[in-house]
Amino acid sequence: MSNHENELKDLLGLVQSSGMQCPQTLALFYDELATILGSANAKQLQQQQFTSSSMQIDTQSLNWFAISAADMFQEAFLNDSNISMTSNSLDTNRFPQQTRIVYNFDGQTPNAAILNLANIISKYHQYRTMSDTSSSPILLAPMLRLIVLASWSNIDQVDAVLQCSLRIPDIIPSHDIDIDLPKSLEFYRDKLKELSNLSLNILCDVYYYASRLFREICNLLSSTINQNDTLISIRLEQLTDIEEHFSICVQICRQQYGFYEPICSNMEINKMKKMTKKITISKTKVNKQQGIK
Repeated sequence: MSNHENELKDLLGLVQSSGMQCPQTLALFYDELATILGSANAKQLQQQQFTSSSMQIDTQSLNWFAISAADMFQEAFLNDSNISMTSNSLDTNRFPQQTRIVYNFDGQTPNAAILNLANIISKYHQYRTMSDTSSSPILLAPMLRLIVLASWSNIDQVDAVLQCSLRIPDIIPSHDIDIDLPKSLEFYRDKLKELSNLSLNILCDVYYYASRLFREICNLLSSTINQNDTLISIRLEQLTDIEEHFSICVQICRQQYGFYEPICSNMEINKMKKMTKKITISKTKVNKQQGIK
């Protein structure tokens, strides 16, 4: 391995470890890195050769980094597929409802991944300053994009992730609710109104990040060389269902509690910046007034 390749790997590792202090920054880094890999893949598809050997080395190093991201994704977000279909895995004091696995389908890849969004989101509501920021939900979509683009030449390696199921809170156990039916929709809305502010926010966040993830999955599936039209169609239907549930949950949350803001989103950062700016402006005005006197 050349010194240039070693130096680049060390640099990428340093950026990754430093970014752990701010998941939003690390998510942006993953997204930009995926864009670089995506451009390299596009050039290969057009049968264009890189003009320099250093670019080839850089691409190999980026692929190495993407593999390490895949290992991190596995450790932070994924569960084994042999767990029970229903489980009360959440802290009962924070979300007493059971959880269930949804958005799986017939003909699924053996040992397809199960993403426990219920646990990921509830932990972040419980520990807003978690030291283990690698499991921040904001990293889900960019990490997935990076992993898939790094495995572009052998997309079968990531089928288990692209065909993942979700574990979400089950607010109506033993009921299969069809929100397209007026009576079922009314029943579902009434159940949402019974939830506490925290429980409803957890549910909203589950659907918010599920929507971001499935949008990325649909984009990636549509960009592959050998497209699976059946899988794309199923994922689009599931994405539609997720967004319909998200819309209903947010509507109830705003009606009951007046406001909804996704956890770990940039909205939280912007709000903190605005608060800091207001404090600074207020102090400046006070100082000017004191100076005039």
